[in-house]
Amino acid sequence: MAHNNPNDTDIWFVDDIENILIAVDKANLDIARHIDTPEMRVYRLGYEAAIGAIASAFGIAYATKTPSASSMQLMKPISTGPAPSFD
Repeated sequence: MAHNNPNDTDIWFVDDIENILIAVDKANLDIARHIDTPEMRVYRLGYEAAIGAIASAFGIAYATKTPSASSMQLMKPISTGPAPSFD
């Protein structure tokens, strides 16, 4: 966002930032629950780590409120089949 007046200040409250993180985490989790692939599980773990990193940057002790089923299944063995063809 561009500011025309350098004396203008946008103020965000920690509770507001945490609510934003919860909302985007929930939206991603809702999608991840419907796409159960190894790639989505890994993506979800990275997404959770990114949300946690953003929270840390603002001094918020944040953890995903509900462990994602997709993320938890990453700990289970994944059957290996033939390599995908990208022809």
